[in-house]
Amino acid sequence: MLGGNNALVLPQTIIMQVQRRADVPMAAALSVILMLLVLAAYLLLARWLTAVRR
Repeated sequence: MLGGNNALVLPQTIIMQVQRRADVPMAAALSVILMLLVLAAYLLLARWLTAVRR
């Protein structure tokens, strides 16, 4: 999800799909994938933090 100057990351790919290629359906699909990845990371972290506190 994070990258440097030479790495193409998912948010940059989404922007490129809309701006350069006008491929809105692909950008929407990539946005859903990004949202699911962030949600999964959040849920895993919340579960881990709950287990640590017990």
